[in-house]
Amino acid sequence: MQSFETYSRSTGLRVEISEDIKERCYEEYYSEINSLFGELNGNYKSGDSVLMRNCSKIKESFYLVYPFYFATCFDQIHEEELYSLTLSGNMYFSYLLLLDGFLDTHSGTTLISLHKLHENSLLKIVNIFPPGSSFWRYFEAYGKDFFDAVMKERSLGKKTGNEEYSYDNFKEIAIAKSAVAKCATAGLLSLSEYKFENDPFITTQDQFHIGLQIIDDFVDWKDDLRNNRNSFLLNMAFQDKDVLNAIEKGADKENVIGKYVYLSVSSIDLIQKAADHFKYAKECCADLNVPFWISLVDQYIKKSEDMLRDYENNRMFIVKQASARKKHVDNIKIGNSKKKELRKHIQKCISNALSYLLIERENGYQELIHAMKLPSAEIRIPKDPGIFVQGSIFQRTIVVDTYLDINNEFNNYINHDVIKSDINEIVEMRMKSVKGGWNYFPGYPFLPPDSDDLAQVMQILVKSDYGNISGIIDEHLSLLLEHNKNSDGTFKTWILNPLDFSEPQLKLKSAVENYWGDYYGRDLEVTSNILYALLLYNRSKYENVILKGMRKIKSSQKPDGFWQSVWYWGPYYGTYTSVRLLVESGNNSTCLKSAGNFILSTQNDDGGWGIEGSDPQNTAFAVLTLSYLDKNIMSISSGVIKSALSYLLEKQQQTGSWKKVPFIRMRVGEKDLTYKSESIVTAYVLKAIIKTFGYY
Repeated sequence: MQSFETYSRSTGLRVEISEDIKERCYEEYYSEINSLFGELNGNYKSGDSVLMRNCSKIKESFYLVYPFYFATCFDQIHEEELYSLTLSGNMYFSYLLLLDGFLDTHSGTTLISLHKLHENSLLKIVNIFPPGSSFWRYFEAYGKDFFDAVMKERSLGKKTGNEEYSYDNFKEIAIAKSAVAKCATAGLLSLSEYKFENDPFITTQDQFHIGLQIIDDFVDWKDDLRNNRNSFLLNMAFQDKDVLNAIEKGADKENVIGKYVYLSVSSIDLIQKAADHFKYAKECCADLNVPFWISLVDQYIKKSEDMLRDYENNRMFIVKQASARKKHVDNIKIGNSKKKELRKHIQKCISNALSYLLIERENGYQELIHAMKLPSAEIRIPKDPGIFVQGSIFQRTIVVDTYLDINNEFNNYINHDVIKSDINEIVEMRMKSVKGGWNYFPGYPFLPPDSDDLAQVMQILVKSDYGNISGIIDEHLSLLLEHNKNSDGTFKTWILNPLDFSEPQLKLKSAVENYWGDYYGRDLEVTSNILYALLLYNRSKYENVILKGMRKIKSSQKPDGFWQSVWYWGPYYGTYTSVRLLVESGNNSTCLKSAGNFILSTQNDDGGWGIEGSDPQNTAFAVLTLSYLDKNIMSISSGVIKSALSYLLEKQQQTGSWKKVPFIRMRVGEKDLTYKSESIVTAYVLKAIIKTFGYY
């Protein structure tokens, strides 16, 4: 085990296991999964896809290298034995993940994969531990604990609000469900020269996994609720009288549970319990030589404490906002009593929509995430299964921009710390391997940074008066302007550096050439967005760039008066971004009146706009466009705006959100893939309502 000894001893208490170790563990595991694919015929493709999802889960999990967290106690174990133990554990973990999914869905299509994984993993374990090894005594006991826990959890979870589902029962189940993980330390002890009766690592692992299960309950509560899976957290919620009363009165179940999860004292107490379990897990191994395990536990102590602080702050924020809400309404000058009631209704609409977004924020903006499978050019196998990628940077900037609009209109209605925290996280998501700023799927090495993401980040930095903006964006902006601007004033989609020949940059150039393609300024909505960002950032410095780009924007307007988008569905988004740019720059070109006439002529009888009938998202884009044109360029009848707002108010859902609508369009191969999100629609509708609030 020389290479691992050298690494750990030379770096001391380093918080991360070597990337080389992680990479080898994943490559060996992936090779086994890929080999298994070859044994499965075409009738089991859905099972194969489940295998690939499990493969991705394990790659992102600390379980990928689980035995290495404890290996520093065992100098005498050969390095290859350690890798073999890790591989067999990952294969068995895959089997358990697949089995759990099978028990939930009873899908027969994965049965062959389930059998093959179980068979494969057991063969690998037998190759390490022959019959008679002390390991099998632990393996049998831990396996029994796991299956007993699964059955007990399903029994207690058959009904929500089950009083028998106590915290003691929860802890017992959490320990037993994670029992198989302890096969790693049992295996290390069996491979070592030590004679042992009891595993000294049991208590620290048990306490860690109790805390981990609590955190997972918070992360997964929405999926658990939607898929009718009970958890201890949901069980707590369904025992709460206020929750039950609200649901009985017809309130939306997900919204009610969300408020309990994020705002109740009981939830905060449960997160505190998680932090306490992690701290106890650290105490239990204080005398053991396990620096990597201690570092992992420390990460979860910090995660639980950060989570606790965020939940406590959010609860106090909501309470303060509730008491301040009346003041905000009273500060709005209102005419007659009928208008007053209507404006209060609009204010309630805004408040409910904002509550929805803040609840999504506390859930990590999970609903905003765009997840899909993209190719992996580096995996050397006959058939590239692709990589599951996800991202939400672009979408989060839209939500933050809406927060800033709300604060501007309603006297800092949202706590500045909430906005600053979100922007801090977005700033930290910059690509580290190359210059250019942000790419749409962080962590995916074959997608370059792009102009649209840079534009969105610039806008929220400027509008929020964020500190050191130039230090954050200037080098990326210079790269865009010097090497990624077309001669006609438009911008390229991808921000690449022709003078950079590093391996990460070469990967990106190859991906653009062979996969993504170069749009050479055809995506005018992206050019409009970056020009608007430059206008906000430093108009005088970039005046010539802005004017040249605007000339191209104006000349590219369609005869009917709209601007077509490449990356977005329908004509309304591109028209909105182009009109916003031209009006904010002080331009009064006749093309703006043409755009206004296009919007007015396509309004539907119900007051909305859309591609196929009215929808809230395109209605919001149309209203925002008209709000820029009104009084600046042409006179818009208040009846047009009022009918649109009436449509939007009518379509608001009980959760405070609006129904998702196709938004982003991504061309992958021969297909157009669609991204849509309730949070995005809600953000844009909020912007439209706020922008036109004065019509009432």
